[in-house]
Amino acid sequence: MKLSDTQRIVLSHGAQHPQLLAIAPKHLPVAACRAVVNSLIKSRLLIEVAAPRDQLAMVWRKDADGTPILIQVTDEGLRAIGIDPNEDRKSTRLNSSHLVISYAVFCLKK
Repeated sequence: MKLSDTQRIVLSHGAQHPQLLAIAPKHLPVAACRAVVNSLIKSRLLIEVAAPRDQLAMVWRKDADGTPILIQVTDEGLRAIGIDPNEDRKSTRLNSSHLVISYAVFCLKK
């Protein structure tokens, strides 16, 4: 799957989180945001997980029961941005040798 810049940023941001939790892009209109995240879920690069109480600020949506749902980067999602899921992620989280992460950090600082 060829990723858009926005999809790369979502995955790269999530790859930097200790629990691989991603944030839906807030700068987009709601429908576009849903399209980006849903395409990543459909491609199995993100999964939806129930939100622990300490992560409620990162809620993507609520399910039919009202349970807060987060999005989490999968191993396939890490591979899609050039990160080996078997590596020690602490050493790669902000490593400038990872072009995608560097690009995401650059975009987030804009």
